[in-house]
Amino acid sequence: MGPDTLDRDYVDEQLFKAGVPKWIYNKFLDKNYTSNLKHDCVTMLFPKNNYLKSIALSTKEMNEESFLTANKAVLTKSGGIIALSRTNFLALLPTYSTELNDQIEAFLEKYQWVLTNPATVDEILTLRETGKMPPVFREAQPPRPTGRSFRPETELGKICRQIANMLGKIQATWNGILNFVIPVANPRTEFWIELFANAENWEVTPTNSIYNCIRDEGTFDPLITLRDATSQDLLRRIGNIVATVNRVPGGSRDATLIINAFLAIRDKQAFRHHVNFNDTVATDHPMQNMDGFNTQPVTGEEIIDGKAFLGLQGGIVRSREKRSGASAVRLHTSVQNELQPLKGHAIYNQVTNWLMTTFKTGERKVLQRIAAERILGEALKHQDEIFEDELEIQDFEEIEAYYGDEE
Repeated sequence: MGPDTLDRDYVDEQLFKAGVPKWIYNKFLDKNYTSNLKHDCVTMLFPKNNYLKSIALSTKEMNEESFLTANKAVLTKSGGIIALSRTNFLALLPTYSTELNDQIEAFLEKYQWVLTNPATVDEILTLRETGKMPPVFREAQPPRPTGRSFRPETELGKICRQIANMLGKIQATWNGILNFVIPVANPRTEFWIELFANAENWEVTPTNSIYNCIRDEGTFDPLITLRDATSQDLLRRIGNIVATVNRVPGGSRDATLIINAFLAIRDKQAFRHHVNFNDTVATDHPMQNMDGFNTQPVTGEEIIDGKAFLGLQGGIVRSREKRSGASAVRLHTSVQNELQPLKGHAIYNQVTNWLMTTFKTGERKVLQRIAAERILGEALKHQDEIFEDELEIQDFEEIEAYYGDEE
């Protein structure tokens, strides 16, 4: 018998009971995300340059007080996102068949809300002053016709895509404004004037940005007001901006719905837990006595044998003759991605050649990937002995399904 597979719903329920966000579970199963251990947890959960890639909680997780308490460490500045996740924005969508209600409700329950980073106003302003381009939310597009296998978009797929785009623009605009990225034609006169009375006199030039002008004001109090969401007038202005981004006409019923959602955030940006978390899943285990644990360092002879196998003997890359009659097969993209950190090093061609000429039949893609994972793991483990410089682990942007689950 093969290994037992856990039902996905069972895993989701156990994660929920333990107070573990599904975002965390998916991310920490991704070796490309966790391989570079030089980053601390805050950097991993709240990337400095991309506030749209921060840790996210699902709608279900956002609506459970004890779950929020379990994750209060990452919710310090996310009261606004919590409030938005509990707002019914479905009135902004066109009508759809009532037969889809249950499926759409299930989609909304698993929809991910990106948390607001806990950085200080000075840290955010410093980043904006560097001139680095802020992230851009990109709407999901309907599938394009591609050959005979093309399947048209279903009604459910269309509605879920529209919901994801609408909610995505709402929360991306909110988090963008909290990171001082204002999506209007003239931020100085259309937004910053609400916070700085002197904004109309700012001299904005290619070498003196709006953010330089803000720092020259000599006070962070208006920025703190923005980040803490304590001004009703400012929240109304933000609501109007969000409505415009969603192409909702000003003064309409839908615009009022959006504005009221943001007015409800006032004084709630700082997270305050109301219910204690009772962990019924995780169990604390006593630390084991490690005094008798002996490591087995790699011997010099093993390093020499490894270099010989990889063609690095004497610092000279030696080509290996192919076996008689052996032809190479193309490596699958997943295998190439796995070996990406080895690119630029002498062993890369040796490894890929070995994989292409050794695993050519049957389940070759699986075997190639398993072998590549083993090779990369050993290379990372012993990189100090094998390579002159450190391997670089690159983050490949994952493509997630609507539900945020890995297939």
